[in-house]
Amino acid sequence: AWQSDVAASTQPHAVDAPGKPQDDAWQTRQAARIIEGDRLLAAKQPEQAIRDAFAPLIADYEARYDSSDTLYYCARTPAEGLAYMVHVGATHDRSGQGKNAVLLDQLWAYGYYGKAYALIELNRPDEATEALEKALALSPYNPQFLSERGHLYQMRKDWPEMLRSNLSAEEFAGVGSPDDQRN
Repeated sequence: AWQSDVAASTQPHAVDAPGKPQDDAWQTRQAARIIEGDRLLAAKQPEQAIRDAFAPLIADYEARYDSSDTLYYCARTPAEGLAYMVHVGATHDRSGQGKNAVLLDQLWAYGYYGKAYALIELNRPDEATEALEKALALSPYNPQFLSERGHLYQMRKDWPEMLRSNLSAEEFAGVGSPDDQRN
């Protein structure tokens, strides 16, 4: 069943640039889109969820964060965000030629995840895979996204990849899950 934890936590905590709080009205609009997408998916209206909620959210984020020299990550928990930034720091090119990284809240990634979920409901697994891979590029340790990728592999009867994705979800549950959802 579809579930995002955005409705429970819509407080903005993203930044556009180091130390610059993101525009609250813009952030509130994006959170409202996720909540509307949740509602439409629960009402079994996946096409409308994509059209009215997830696609506009994704378009707004892609327009706002279009830098090719920056890696963007979305995190649900402080531990998840720290893990992404530690990874970037550990792999950053010390010559100054590497990419910068910006940590955002979960909304952009959940836009892709919601779109993927809706596309699965519409029996369009190839398009769902593309959207889910974009969610995972933003939140590679998110166990919910990894589990959904496992479901896509299950639909294709690709058992080794399904197992690999689900084991990754289990591995990252401690880092990428809020305390109340960890078990």
